[in-house]
Amino acid sequence: KGNADKAAALQTALAGAGNCEIGMISYTGTGKSGDSNPTTVTFPKMPAGFFLCGAETYLVVRGGDDHACMIYYTGSTTYVSQMPISWKGNQFRISSTKPSYQLNEKDVPYWGLAFYQKS
Repeated sequence: KGNADKAAALQTALAGAGNCEIGMISYTGTGKSGDSNPTTVTFPKMPAGFFLCGAETYLVVRGGDDHACMIYYTGSTTYVSQMPISWKGNQFRISSTKPSYQLNEKDVPYWGLAFYQKS
């Protein structure tokens, strides 16, 4: 039965192949930070997941989750941490006490890819 279950799961996964749309995200950081100045990205619809990167920070998020995985370099050490995030409809929001931790360092270009389930 185990192999039959694996085969069925693989067949289901393969049936969904090619049912993904990809969108580009890009913006330039403003240097603002904190709860009153969150970094926001508005998507055309809820992404299945996305990543953002810029400067020495990389963020990976699953659509609708309340946390993200962040990898960042401080000049001497690389950290991996869970960052709290929020959503308002299809708008992603992240805030922190430092612009670098919310992907919003002044004049830094940020970019990423969003993945959407095709309907």
